[in-house]
Amino acid sequence: MKRTRKGASYIIGFVPLLIGAVWIAAAQADPSDFIPGEKTLFYDDFSDMVKGSPPPHWKVRGAKVDLVIEGESKGLRAEKSTNLYANLKGLPEDFTLETDLKIDLAPITYTATVTWLLGTESAAYLRLHLAVDNHQASVSVNTSESLGSDKIKLDLNKPVRLNLWLQKGRLRAYVNEERLIDANQVHLKKLEIARLALNPQPPVKGPLPLPSRACASPNRRPISAR
Repeated sequence: MKRTRKGASYIIGFVPLLIGAVWIAAAQADPSDFIPGEKTLFYDDFSDMVKGSPPPHWKVRGAKVDLVIEGESKGLRAEKSTNLYANLKGLPEDFTLETDLKIDLAPITYTATVTWLLGTESAAYLRLHLAVDNHQASVSVNTSESLGSDKIKLDLNKPVRLNLWLQKGRLRAYVNEERLIDANQVHLKKLEIARLALNPQPPVKGPLPLPSRACASPNRRPISAR
């Protein structure tokens, strides 16, 4: 894909969203590994999206998103802040979520944030936040309290994988398969919607502040259950 970088524009793109219900891993698996769910609840690789039209499996609120194609992969591109609501009727208590992202920043003074907001139309009960600049990423997970946050160095020439795993009150967040957050005794209200907020940020002076966010999982798949 040919990219142009002009003025204050930069791109947040993401390819297949994966969410799955969590199930007990095989005995030989490392208990800290991300293992996706077994039954798919939601999956979108944008293969049926028509160029110039909104994505059919998402409700778009905010700036438009465009279909982009890189080799055999398709994805969405957002150059301005927007919100995407997955066409999904609620999430089970135990589930996994996987999102693949390609983040392009124009000047080195720019940042981008990607946030999953799970809850209801009026309230987010679980917030998974990823903030990226040219040097590193910050990930955080919040409910009514902070469940944790951490930082990781990234190579933005490569895709970024953001995973969330939730099972029996234990929540883990991963970036590029590395476990960064691991919280237990997590109690959530019923999650009715899944909203993905894509937010390009304006340039800032001085050090770049890095925000926060969250995720869960077991076997590599889309939103799933058994």
